[in-house]
Amino acid sequence: MSIALDIILVALAIILMIVGIIGCFLPILPGPPITFAGFLSAFFVSISKYLH
Repeated sequence: MSIALDIILVALAIILMIVGIIGCFLPILPGPPITFAGFLSAFFVSISKYLH
């Protein structure tokens, strides 16, 4: 994958994880599924293949 796509996925993962943590305290947002989506998007960053 390209560097630009990696940057977009990392930014998306950070935003989703922050919103997911906020969602754990606000009843209107589903916190755990949003946080899981953040972890899932972070998994597809090309540098993550070196972390396994």
